[in-house]
Amino acid sequence: MDDQRSAKLMNTAMNAAREGGKLALSLLGQPGYIRQKGPKDFATGSAVEVQNLIREILLRDFPQHGILAEEDPPDQVTEGEFQWIIDPIDGTTNYHRRVPFFAISIALRRGQEYLLGVVYDPSRDDLFHARRGHGAFLNDSLLQVSTKVEAYESFIGTDWPSAPLDRENSIRSIPVAMGDALSLRTFGSPALGICYVAAGYLEAYYHLALKLWDV
Repeated sequence: MDDQRSAKLMNTAMNAAREGGKLALSLLGQPGYIRQKGPKDFATGSAVEVQNLIREILLRDFPQHGILAEEDPPDQVTEGEFQWIIDPIDGTTNYHRRVPFFAISIALRRGQEYLLGVVYDPSRDDLFHARRGHGAFLNDSLLQVSTKVEAYESFIGTDWPSAPLDRENSIRSIPVAMGDALSLRTFGSPALGICYVAAGYLEAYYHLALKLWDV
C-alpha cells in the first residue's frame, strides 16, 4: 500500500477515534440502557451510540470496508478486503461508573495483516497511534518502551476477565506476576494497559482472556 493511501486511512481512524471520544465524554455516566452479555459483562446504550458514530465516519470515507465491532451481534459482522475492528468503549465498567479511565480502540486489517491501530483516551486527550512501517506515537511523540531490566523495578499491569473461570485463573496468577516486581496494578482498560507498555509507563501488561478488539 502506498504512503498516501496509508496516511488517509490513519487520518480517518484518528478522526473517528477523536469524534467518538468527544461523544463518549458527553455521555459519561449516562448509560442509556444496560444489556447483559454474560457474567460481569455488559454493554451500554451510550457505547452503542459511540460505536455507531465511529462506524459512520469510517464508512463515509471507505464504504467498501468491513466492520467487526464489539457491540454488534455476530450476524452484523461485515467482511471486505479491509476490515475495521472497533471497541467503542474499552473500559466499560469504569465508564459506566464515571471513572475517567477508558479508551476508544480502532484497528484496520487486510486479511491477517494489521495495518494500523489507534487508541484514544479522551479524558487525557492521549492519542496512541501506529501505522505499519511508520512507527508508534503518543500524540506527536515517538513511543519508547521502558529500559528497566530488573524485576524489582518492574511495574506490571493486568485486568480481570469477566468469565468466572478466567477470573479465578487471574487471581491465581497474582503471586507469580508479583514475584519480585515493584507493583501490580489493575486499570480497567486493556487497550490502555498495552499502550502504557509501549510508552514505557509499565514494564509489562497481561490479561488471560482478551478479545480481538481489546488489542
